[in-house]
Amino acid sequence: MSINLEDINPQEVEFFLVSKNKSYTLRKITLNDRVWVQDKFKDELENVFLKIDYKGLMQVIYHQLNDDSKKDFLGYEKEIINDDGIPEKKFIKGWEVLSESISSPKEIKEIMESFVKALGLSQPILDKLLEEDKKKQMILNP
Repeated sequence: MSINLEDINPQEVEFFLVSKNKSYTLRKITLNDRVWVQDKFKDELENVFLKIDYKGLMQVIYHQLNDDSKKDFLGYEKEIINDDGIPEKKFIKGWEVLSESISSPKEIKEIMESFVKALGLSQPILDKLLEEDKKKQMILNP
């Protein structure tokens, strides 16, 4: 699908987390952010979103938080019991701390909608992208 650059209007957006009883701000997505995503995922930002890769999406959302918002989601080391029943130390990354703070489907939806706005996609553009992705899936998986 071709998207006209004039139709894209990235913006700073806030979302609310009940677990923190606080609003957080996503920076508008810039060219540097797109380069970061390409380097990190070797894929298009839109594909990370459309495939609903939650791990990748949370990494991008954490990356897009402004510095004041990131302060509530700093990484830390903790002792865990791994899947084999063995205690070990694990470093919990900032995006994982953010993910642990999100529990309801409503919050997930709000964060995804905020991300789309930060990206600069309007609902009509998003609808076109989703429709095109559905068509591709129907062709690839008849």
